[in-house]
Amino acid sequence: MNKVFNYVSGWGENIEIVKNDGELSHIYWSFEDKYYLAVMPHKGNDFRYMLRINLKTTFDRWSNAEEEYFFDNAEDMISYMIEHV
Repeated sequence: MNKVFNYVSGWGENIEIVKNDGELSHIYWSFEDKYYLAVMPHKGNDFRYMLRINLKTTFDRWSNAEEEYFFDNAEDMISYMIEHV
């Protein structure tokens, strides 16, 4: 998750992090007209990295995110963001 944080800190705005047991577990940030949430692997997401994206104008709560993607590793998540964000 630190790799994801390092990538996001290069361009994300209003970055907030959440730690669980001393480990980075969630990263919230915004960029242009969207909000982003990256979640580290855990039982609830089938032990995969999760990325949620929502327009700022329609944001309600993360469980209603307009886009939701799952990745097997941090590198795949970063590659997706390089191509699509």
